[in-house]
Amino acid sequence: MKKVFVISFLLLALMIGCGKKSGAIKLKKGTPAYETAKELAMLVPSLDPDKNQIVVTCTYFDISTGDVIQHLFNNMGKDAAGIAQLPAERIQQEINRAISQLAEKQLLYQVALEFGVTVDDTEVDSLLQNQYQRFQGQEKFEEWALEKGIDLEFVRKDFSSLIMIEKMLDEKFTDQITVTDADVEEAYGQAKTATVRHILLNTTSLSDSTKIEVQKKAEDLLARAKKGENFEKLVKDYSEDPGSKDRGGLYSDFERGTMVKSFEEAAFNTPIGEFSLVETRFGYHIMKIESRKGETKPFDEVKEQLKASLAAQKKTDAYMGFLEELKETTEFEVIPL
Repeated sequence: MKKVFVISFLLLALMIGCGKKSGAIKLKKGTPAYETAKELAMLVPSLDPDKNQIVVTCTYFDISTGDVIQHLFNNMGKDAAGIAQLPAERIQQEINRAISQLAEKQLLYQVALEFGVTVDDTEVDSLLQNQYQRFQGQEKFEEWALEKGIDLEFVRKDFSSLIMIEKMLDEKFTDQITVTDADVEEAYGQAKTATVRHILLNTTSLSDSTKIEVQKKAEDLLARAKKGENFEKLVKDYSEDPGSKDRGGLYSDFERGTMVKSFEEAAFNTPIGEFSLVETRFGYHIMKIESRKGETKPFDEVKEQLKASLAAQKKTDAYMGFLEELKETTEFEVIPL
């Protein structure tokens, strides 16, 4: 199976060179997305919809700021306009996050197309039914979408592309993901959850030279923390993680497989009470390990759950490795705002 996959990947590289590259969209004047982009440009000039700066390029496509703003409106509807009310720093963080999500999804979708993955209406309908249940029925879901200004046809197309990506990844990796009884027994003996505090210095979409400066800042903060400075105050003063900054950087009792790999490895392997500096795709994290807890349920009771969790983590690791290879093959580049 692995040999077949390698051959398929080489064929994909050849097909990429022969394919036609799709261009970026430009927002139309007078639309909510255009007006919001104009507001955002007052704080982050590179988001000006008239300039329509390219922020991602690869052999498949270019993505512009117009694509990114439209992506936000497609997914958030009218709520996307609220981004313009955020401080400039937060705007840049949200836009960088949207760039990463849109570009990686688009890249995987293009590969799924190249490999001939198809989706029929019944598969999309099945996924939509799950969505309807969350809103207590199709009618209420459609009312919610109408109120938010979210196009239902876009929802169907978006679900279809997500299914295509999942099918493509499953086809390539499912047979390669194996979890042994020894793996499960080892996992049972390890800590189940970890609690940490962290400071995030965001490097999403930054140039390499700028990242070096951010790394130096992270190393300085790590040294200050080790010398005994109040960590929660350092979080308040420096962290760029909106999800934890107001909680003193706290992420409490998270299980394995719920965080990005290097963050998780530090959380579960660094001695309790000590500090660690790790880099993820989000940036540099200065971490303080607060505590860890082990499994309290009998082995037989959690065996299948552990096995599924390990398989999911291995699959995620394989997916991320594939995505990084794909970026290299397609000359994928993020251009800083």
